[in-house]
Amino acid sequence: MKSPALIRILCVFLITGLLALLPFQAGVAQEAAEDSLYIVQRGDTLFKIAATFGSSVEAFTEVNNLSNPSLIFVGQQLQVPLAPAPAVPTPLPSFIEPVLNLARGSVLAHRVSRGESLSQIAAELELALDDLVDHNEIENASLLHVGQVIEFPGLEPTYINAPWPEPVTALQTGPAVLQEGQSARLLLQTSRPSLLQGSFLGNQLIFISDESGLTHWALLGVPLDTEAGYQTLAIDVDDGERLVGFQWPLEIHEGTFGREAIILPQDDLDSLEPETERVEQELLQHLVSGFRPGRWFDGLMLRPSAGRIVSRFGTLRSYNRGPYDRIHRGVDYAAPTGTEIRAVADGLVVLAADLNVRGLSIMVDHGLGVFSGYWHLSEMDVITGDFVRAGDSIGKMGNTGRSTGSHLHWQLWVNGVAVNPLQWLHTDFTSLGNTQE
Repeated sequence: MKSPALIRILCVFLITGLLALLPFQAGVAQEAAEDSLYIVQRGDTLFKIAATFGSSVEAFTEVNNLSNPSLIFVGQQLQVPLAPAPAVPTPLPSFIEPVLNLARGSVLAHRVSRGESLSQIAAELELALDDLVDHNEIENASLLHVGQVIEFPGLEPTYINAPWPEPVTALQTGPAVLQEGQSARLLLQTSRPSLLQGSFLGNQLIFISDESGLTHWALLGVPLDTEAGYQTLAIDVDDGERLVGFQWPLEIHEGTFGREAIILPQDDLDSLEPETERVEQELLQHLVSGFRPGRWFDGLMLRPSAGRIVSRFGTLRSYNRGPYDRIHRGVDYAAPTGTEIRAVADGLVVLAADLNVRGLSIMVDHGLGVFSGYWHLSEMDVITGDFVRAGDSIGKMGNTGRSTGSHLHWQLWVNGVAVNPLQWLHTDFTSLGNTQE
């Protein structure tokens, strides 16, 4: 087990090298003043500040003569180390240029394959069996036939009818039912070419516009701890003549999540140390704060493994008979060590490293703020900077890091928010019905 100090050094090294590949949305720190001073803000750590300025914890510690880099306080003035010459971003070959496709998609449905049951389909989609039965008017849930089409309730997009301010003409949300821990897409139409920006649940929304400047969409993730009820969506629209802002309440539904108790071997208890978890989490959060304006994912994502699901997103966890105070923010697939792990969509590898908690780990940037993570591998077949295609083998399943058996932890983020990956296996966020009927 590596020490927290070693993993911190690894994190700093990775961050410094990756800044050339991954743009960082600096929301955790203010820009440096003309005199190169930074005022510490609430929630800051020296790790975050150093990463924001493309520097390192060691450089900030030395230039500010800090005796303990973990002890900084709100309002403290820090001298920003002189930055080295900026690294030149690695150019991407033309064949992997991000694309933006706003074509209308097909109906959200599933065609029954041989051996499938309605209960299996409902479990995979995390939908209630009764809802599938009622929505599809099925008289006998045990009698399905190969090729039968099962439509998904609550996943279709919906247009919100309201007297929108000019130049806004329509607002669509998809899926129609928004739930904590899930992803959603907003589509907004304007009568004149416009630029949009917005916010939801304290997170910035980055809108992408088509060539006409009349159709705009943004992806959002609903955090797991979101309170059920109406939450405010805020959008600003700039058509070149005036800036119009409006708000709209979006209803968030409460999710249903289970519990599980895990017993770790004595040798792995160090991985539960708060400092070990914090440093690793800050590395991941920095990476998923990046945003590339184009996308490489297209259509439904692929399953990363042929293994069976043994732990679902949002499950509350207790370790070694302790309190249920940790949340599982991914999906676990179990299979023998050496089972192939595949990329769920096209993307750029932004992390391939050995971490304390997550073991051999890979992260892929799919564009538009969508990232996938693959933990506890036994082998990694890619390195940082590689470009992968959907279905490519990127590693082998294993039991590294904080793990009690051979499995894959698959994780997904949308604009910095951990979301349920399984939703992306049955919902095509690139074509959720882009034209109003």
